[in-house]
Amino acid sequence: MAEKKKKYKFTVMDYVTIGFTAVIVIVMVVFLIKTLKPELFERKNNNNTPAVTQQNDAPATGAPTAEQPTEAPYYSGIGNVYGNMSNDAAAAEADGRTYFVDSEESGSKALKVSNGESERVLVSGEKRISSVCAIKDPFTYADVAGSKAYLVTFIDGEGRICAVTDGPLPSGDDSSVSEEDATVTAKKVIAEGTYRSALSVGGQLYCIDGDGYIVKISLEDAAKTVLSKGRYCALCVYFGSIYAVSQSGDLYLLSTTARPADEADGTDNGSDNSDADGDKYEQLIAHGRYTCIAVFDDWVYAGGPDGFDRYDADKYGRDSLTAAFAPVAVNVDRRGIFFLIAEGTGNGGGTELSLYKATAKNLLSGRAELIGKYAPGISENAPAATSYRITLCSSYAIVSSAEGGEIFKAELGDQNG
Repeated sequence: MAEKKKKYKFTVMDYVTIGFTAVIVIVMVVFLIKTLKPELFERKNNNNTPAVTQQNDAPATGAPTAEQPTEAPYYSGIGNVYGNMSNDAAAAEADGRTYFVDSEESGSKALKVSNGESERVLVSGEKRISSVCAIKDPFTYADVAGSKAYLVTFIDGEGRICAVTDGPLPSGDDSSVSEEDATVTAKKVIAEGTYRSALSVGGQLYCIDGDGYIVKISLEDAAKTVLSKGRYCALCVYFGSIYAVSQSGDLYLLSTTARPADEADGTDNGSDNSDADGDKYEQLIAHGRYTCIAVFDDWVYAGGPDGFDRYDADKYGRDSLTAAFAPVAVNVDRRGIFFLIAEGTGNGGGTELSLYKATAKNLLSGRAELIGKYAPGISENAPAATSYRITLCSSYAIVSSAEGGEIFKAELGDQNG
């Protein structure tokens, strides 16, 4: 009688060998597919246009901004990164260059540029220059190889939004273009009318017009789009959203997307923004008596006569930081929270200005560091308290009026973020 064949039993090593062989086969299959069909492994991108917050982080840290190759040129960058893309800046920095407002002997204003070694005048003889922004302009000197240029936008003495282009400038150390050959184009008017503030982000300008409405203006064709039904006094653009303070002191979130044509009728809803509450294009975050705003690191800082609050930019949760200080201007970056206090001196109506720096923890305990001060004489008056602005640069802070006049400067040291 034949002996019954024994059934083979798999050992642990058999299972290990089978598993190892399967892994090798899978890796080989993936390698072959990736070689023959590499497009199957590319990350899909449904939005081929540059984000409005492109280059947000690099200028704040002082690190050079990498050139992004594109098939079609476009205006790129944020006009005033220091200051959380806030309005009414007295200066803007880009790749080691500072565009700033200066006073002339005649009392008029000039727009200048400094590369750290020398200065040049871009525009002179203006009654007013405010809302200075500088973004990359790939069009004006497109025919000059190895060059770059900056479109500098500002509001002039007539309230119009204007621009000049600074260039051509060397695009790198090996460029044949010389800094000494840089010129400036003639001043051009982008938008007629009266504007209180303007901020360039990529190919768009976000502005508050003379009536208090927030509008968007295209740099390519000057097309104007009204974004708000309510009226506002201050705004910040932050990662594709607009945070703004209404003329009645409330805090709102606005979309950068245009309303449907049947809703954008330009109806005057007054300054209380009552018709905007609950609107998906214009959402009420909080009621208050705010006069100034800054946004940084997903926090919205709002100040006014009742003190300081901050709101989570995602959930709108509120933190009451302090009621010990009543700021008339605020700005925030990695170095801290900067705010301005205005107090009457009692000697002829002058206003004394004090610039402070603090952390959120400091403010919760009512403490702050004084870093700059302006004390006018008896016959010398600073502008109205609601018109002050703080512009943060890499090594100093500028306190100015909304009209563009520098009041004083406070050195911060060479701290890039």
